[in-house]
Amino acid sequence: MKYGGHRLAAGLSISAENINQFSNELNKYIDKIICEENNYKEIEVDSSMELKDVTYRLYNEIYKLEPFGHGNPKPTFALKNVSLKDLKRVGINGNHLSFKLSDSDKEIPVIGFGKINLLESILTKPSSYIVSINNNEFKGNRNLQLVLLDVEEPEELECVMDENKIKIVNSIINKSKSKIIKMDIFKLVEKLNKLYNTKITAEELICILRKDVSIHYVLKDEILYIKK
Repeated sequence: MKYGGHRLAAGLSISAENINQFSNELNKYIDKIICEENNYKEIEVDSSMELKDVTYRLYNEIYKLEPFGHGNPKPTFALKNVSLKDLKRVGINGNHLSFKLSDSDKEIPVIGFGKINLLESILTKPSSYIVSINNNEFKGNRNLQLVLLDVEEPEELECVMDENKIKIVNSIINKSKSKIIKMDIFKLVEKLNKLYNTKITAEELICILRKDVSIHYVLKDEILYIKK
C-alpha cells in the first residue's frame, strides 16, 4: 500500500489478505538471489592475527577509532592455527556459545553471542575464527576476550578416528528403538562418557557421524538428529 524509511530501514504497509502472497514472493526472490550470487560465503576481515597479538596494547589502539557503527565498523580479525577447548552453551536460553582458544603459549576466552547456529561449524575444526577484541569486566576484574562473529569452514574435515569410540557411537545408535534419535549433543556426549567410561568430545562425535556414510544426521543448533 505504501513504503518508505531511511537508507537502513525498510518500512511498509500491507493489507492483511496479501501477507501470505508477499511472504511467498519475498522468499522466491531470496532463493533466486542465493542460487545466482551466493554459491559460497565470502568473509571479509581487516587482518589475520595470532593469539600472541591479543594484548591491551592492540585493544587500546583499536578503541582510539571509536565510535564504531555504520560507516566505521569495529575491526575484525581472522585467527588461525588454534585449538578449541571447554565449549559450552551459556545464557538463559542457551543460545550463546562460550569456549577457549589456545596455542602452545597462550589461551583466551571467546564468547559467541547468539551463535548457537555456528555450533556444527565450530565442531568441525574451522580454518579460522572471525573475531573482534573486547574488554570483559566482571566484579572488578578485567580481561581481554574475543567475540565470535563467524568461522571459516575447512575445505575437508581432518580428524583421527578412534576405533573404540566409533564402536561406542554405533552401539548406542543401534540400541535405540526409535528410527530417529533426537538429543541435545552435549547431553549425548555426557551420556556416552558416563555409560562407557570414555572421553568422547562433541568434536569427535561429529567427526564420527560425518565420516560414516551409512549414518544420516542433522545438527540444528544444539539438537542432534540421527536417522537409523
